[in-house]
Amino acid sequence: MTPPRALRSAAVIHHGFAYGGSERVVVEQVRALASAGAVVDVWTPNEAGPDDLVPALKAIGPAVRDVGRLASEHEVRETMASRRYDVVVTCEVQRAYRAALSLGANPFRRRPPIVETVHERYDWNLLDEHGRKHRVVDAWMLTHDFRERLATRLRVPPDRMGIARPLFPESLLSPTAEDLAEAAALRASLGIAPGAVVLGYLGRVAENKGVHHLVPMVARMARDGLDVHLVLAGRTMPPGSGFHEELSGLVARAEAEEPRLVGRVHRPGTLRSRHAVYPAFDVLPLCSRVEGLLPLTLVEAMSLAIPVVTTDVGGIRELLRDDVDAAVVRKEPDDEAPPSPEVLGEFEGRLRRLVTDAALRRRIGDAGRARVRALVKGNDFTGDFLRVVELAMRARGRR
Repeated sequence: MTPPRALRSAAVIHHGFAYGGSERVVVEQVRALASAGAVVDVWTPNEAGPDDLVPALKAIGPAVRDVGRLASEHEVRETMASRRYDVVVTCEVQRAYRAALSLGANPFRRRPPIVETVHERYDWNLLDEHGRKHRVVDAWMLTHDFRERLATRLRVPPDRMGIARPLFPESLLSPTAEDLAEAAALRASLGIAPGAVVLGYLGRVAENKGVHHLVPMVARMARDGLDVHLVLAGRTMPPGSGFHEELSGLVARAEAEEPRLVGRVHRPGTLRSRHAVYPAFDVLPLCSRVEGLLPLTLVEAMSLAIPVVTTDVGGIRELLRDDVDAAVVRKEPDDEAPPSPEVLGEFEGRLRRLVTDAALRRRIGDAGRARVRALVKGNDFTGDFLRVVELAMRARGRR
């Protein structure tokens, strides 16, 4: 891909630095801009929060100039004006839209081209407060193909949309012997006996990921005599939402109703290395109500031949094949609503099959590993993203 013309400096303005799937995209956007010869700044308007993303951004190299916070619209506007960015990449940051509109209204100041990143096709992700996005965004980067929905909701013309699928080689894991030993030690530290089946999740422990649905499922499996454990690893998100307490209460009530569940639900929090966590899992369940293209936790687990059970929301239904490379449960319609009782019943049934059938786990796991590796190999995020940047720069030049 030929780098966009005159791309000397760029900024990425994201809503936070806590690590997750959308923040993983930020890292690759910055890497792509740096590869095109730009000096890149990364900003967030959030005054406080986890800074997991900062080391990964700085590790990209000297092309990453500043990583920090711009707390006010004034700071965002003045930074845009003084640094004269050739492009600014945003993702749901109202202060950035307001700052860009303010610059655009001043004939003596230059407003940079804006690329908006859109991860999901759901209504809440396609809101446009006071029409700011429509007025300020020059090009839209989608993580999978929901162009028709974006055109309908926000009146975006086809020539200002591009797709860059977030499938990255760094998401394919290859654990070392030390990682495997650490994973075995993790199981032992949680009191998980050899031969038990571990249902493991690693990522943001959040309501939209459906982790709370897994607790009663595991309780019923324990009641039926299955030697199964549930490990929910990661930070509870969003902080202060009360979900941590809700989940704790749910586990306590389930254990009171089914004593055989006691000692089988583990919440170890944030762990040292994902490379040493996934090998402790036998199956990865993801009962999400909404998703983007393909969740990072699925890619990472499947790259290690760990079989997954997942709802088919977002881009999952486009990429994974039920009973071939994953157990994929249909959620229809694919909207913001929680999974119905029928979907949860089907999900639990598919989970039980994998818990009780080691041969099925091996078959699905091996096929899943081949599938995600082929998807990543056939993807060019950098080239696709830089084409969207070029769209924005051309569109801004015509305005």
